[in-house]
Amino acid sequence: MAQNLQIFAKKVYSEGQRRGAVTFLRVAPATVADPKTVPIQIWADADADGALDTTLDTLVETLSIPLTDAAGNDVQRISLSTAAKNQVESGNWSFNGTSAATERILACDFHGRALDTSVAPPTQIAGAATLSVTHAEMVAAGLRPKKNFQLRISPAWNIQVVESLY
Repeated sequence: MAQNLQIFAKKVYSEGQRRGAVTFLRVAPATVADPKTVPIQIWADADADGALDTTLDTLVETLSIPLTDAAGNDVQRISLSTAAKNQVESGNWSFNGTSAATERILACDFHGRALDTSVAPPTQIAGAATLSVTHAEMVAAGLRPKKNFQLRISPAWNIQVVESLY
């Protein structure tokens, strides 16, 4: 899954070049309307204002992390945190911390710079933006060895997956 997420995140830059628009990588929270998945999305800035507005901008593609099946049974295999299955662990995004209810957004401009959109005007991030990816059973049931794959997006929109033990 970490490699799929790496490939997906790399598309943000190429999609922006193809469309001639700022693009966004968004880790959206599970919602009341769709509590079954955590969507990771690529958006294009259709109104050219440099900010993500899900009512005006264009959704390009979604990578979904399933949490439950249609009957509501827990089917979560991927965790975005090393602390708890229902959290998201990130750094240098529009939101840092562990809340699963808050979206995280990174913008990619025409020069391939990773931008923090939580400040006005958006500014290039100073260090790598990170997102933890691990197996849900490592968090919930203690599978060993505890491996974490950290998706790292550099300030120049270079994507790496770094494996570590925790």
